[in-house]
Parts: sequence; C-alpha cells; structure tokens
Amino acid sequence: MSRSALESLRFVAGLTPEQTYLNRIPSVGGKAQPERACEAYYDAGTLRLLQGDLGAAKALFQDCVDTSAADPMEYVCARAELQGLEPKHRALSAVSPH
Repeated sequence: MSRSALESLRFVAGLTPEQTYLNRIPSVGGKAQPERACEAYYDAGTLRLLQGDLGAAKALFQDCVDTSAADPMEYVCARAELQGLEPKHRALSAVSPH
C-alpha cells in the first residue's frame, strides 16, 4: 500500500485530524501535486458532507476542482458533488417520488 493511501485511510478512520491531513499534501517546488491535492480535498469534503457540514464540504470540493487535476476520479466526483449541493438540486433530491 502506498504512503498516500495509508495517509488517506488514517484520515477517514479518524486517526488524523483534517488540517494535519491537508498539510501533508505532497508538493514539488512548494506547489502541491494536483492529483494528490485533489484526492485529499475530495476525501475531506466527503467526510464533511457525511457530517452534515455542507458549507465546508462545498468549499473542499471546490478546492479539489481548483487543482485542475488532469485524471483523478475525485475531480469528476467533486464536480458532481458541487452540482448536487446547489440549492435547486438539493430541493429536487428532497422530493420523494411516491
């Protein structure tokens, strides 16, 4: 298992605080690696969403998208989550089709 995967697992298991996890995003020349940053922001956003903190989740998903990471699935998922957090989408998803 890679070091970054292990870091992610420790974070989602609640063993590493969010800020510590985000501070450990690998960088090259002082700039965060986009793919790894995207993954970390997505992980943090997902946990915030599960905790009901929609504002923080939205900000973290936006941070993920702002990395402009070329390939990670997290980038695509973060864009979808942002769409789902828009007020009109939330209102539609709250309607139950009985």
